[in-house]
Amino acid sequence: MAEAALHSVTKRFGDKVAISGIDLRVADGEFIVLLGPTGAGKTTTLRLFAGLETPEEGRIEIGGEDVTALDPARRDVAFVFQQYSLYPHYTVFDNLAFPLRAPGRRTSAQAIERRVREIAAMLRIESKLANRATTLSGGEMQRVSIGRALVRSPNLFLMDEPLSSLDAKLREDLRVELKRIQRELGATIVYVTHDQLEAMTLADRIGVLSEGALVQIASPRDVYERPANIHAAQRLGSPQINLLPMGALGVADAPAASETIGVRPEDVVLNGNGAVAKVLTIEHLGVESIALLDCEGRHLHALLGARTALRQGDVVKASVRPGAALFFDTRGDRIGSPAPTPITVKTAAPSETALLLACLDAAAAAVRDHEAEIEGLDRAIGDGDHFINLTRGFAKLTSIKPDLAPLAPDAALKAVAKSILMTVGGASGPLIASFFLDMSKAEGADGRWDAKTVARMVAAGVAAIKKRGKAELGDKTMLDVLIPVSQVLSEMADMGRPGRDIARELPWIAETGMLSTKDRLATKGRAAFLGERALGHIDPGSKSSAVIIAAICETVQERLG
Repeated sequence: MAEAALHSVTKRFGDKVAISGIDLRVADGEFIVLLGPTGAGKTTTLRLFAGLETPEEGRIEIGGEDVTALDPARRDVAFVFQQYSLYPHYTVFDNLAFPLRAPGRRTSAQAIERRVREIAAMLRIESKLANRATTLSGGEMQRVSIGRALVRSPNLFLMDEPLSSLDAKLREDLRVELKRIQRELGATIVYVTHDQLEAMTLADRIGVLSEGALVQIASPRDVYERPANIHAAQRLGSPQINLLPMGALGVADAPAASETIGVRPEDVVLNGNGAVAKVLTIEHLGVESIALLDCEGRHLHALLGARTALRQGDVVKASVRPGAALFFDTRGDRIGSPAPTPITVKTAAPSETALLLACLDAAAAAVRDHEAEIEGLDRAIGDGDHFINLTRGFAKLTSIKPDLAPLAPDAALKAVAKSILMTVGGASGPLIASFFLDMSKAEGADGRWDAKTVARMVAAGVAAIKKRGKAELGDKTMLDVLIPVSQVLSEMADMGRPGRDIARELPWIAETGMLSTKDRLATKGRAAFLGERALGHIDPGSKSSAVIIAAICETVQERLG
């Protein structure tokens, strides 16, 4: 995946300005939702990213490359439309495989088979692969449509209201699935909708569009609680925010330039002090009730508990929860609205963080170099997911390297732990995440990493796996390699051995740990099951741990000179 950006982009259709000077940066692995009414410029923004429209002004970047003049086919983006757009005479498998069979991709049949089945499993449609598209339900067809984009692993996903044609229950189900998939893949997504619920539940950040202008981009909570203007305030919240004249509901401490008061329904307080209001209707919605009030000739909504005693026709006093009122000026801008967050220039990485990033690169390369061996072991044992989790985890870590670079070393370790926890499935993800998290908490992890510090960090990581892991053989393979590494590290550190000596001997230590797993497998009586395919009865967890540690050691040696 990659970053994407629009820099002062303007697009016109004749005399109509569809997009006006938009600046939008989408971080690698970020889920951005563009929200606005029909005609706000949402779809045009997607088409600009895709290359289906060309801007009159400004620049478009994807993956750090200026693609403003680049053909759509060369931008490596995937577009998911509102309608399914499947090939009706194809099976689900062939629909999913179609993008991988393009003449320029040169993907082997085995790789296509593996990728299609992986995505089908992720979308939970593996049982439908042999079905023709015309036999599927609406929700299944939309899953296939989304899967056809996911199967390619493009730089950027563009989604134009892909769930709007589904019924409410299917939309809810697919929202959950889509967010899960995005987290697992670390995908960069720009998603268009007019549905505020989709925006709130899916987005890392929401971009609010109005007549071609980007009026605010912030987290869902920030847009809801601190809207930039009245338009942004009205985009989120059901019922909508109450907009009232100055002095309404007894609000007296407004800033001097205030023209309008904004009050969310949940912030309206009834039967205290305040203005007299009459209950017009009560809507009972199960977990909550909504009252429509007439207050001094104006209608406003109040959010109440599920078992409110109020009835139509009751007279109450309405006020505002202290500190909850929002104030807008004559132009509709919120008073006290924060200035746009400046784009920060990332500084050079601290030396320990730079070393961590170099080790991650080396580890990822080691896994790639041993792909056939590790994947073969994985198939021999029968789980099949170890190598997928391993490559997925390293792909995500590689994608967030720019964000890790300026962090202090302990903060970088915490960020690595968070990324692994969100990306790697099965039992391995939480275990590896706990390893890095507890390493970050070790004494000295936030400063210079001398031999003793590294020994403490690895020991803390091993203790975390011991504490959180199970006693089963499959969950112990990391420990088989890491325990001897931790023990010898501590001994060398206590002896005052320099870091370069430790790095030089770590591959041998890791190999010792790997062989201990071989012996354990043999004593468990699983050697016959693993057979020759397991390459000496070594399981994929031990093998991958050993090659990763060896690669890290070589990197450390190079850095130490």
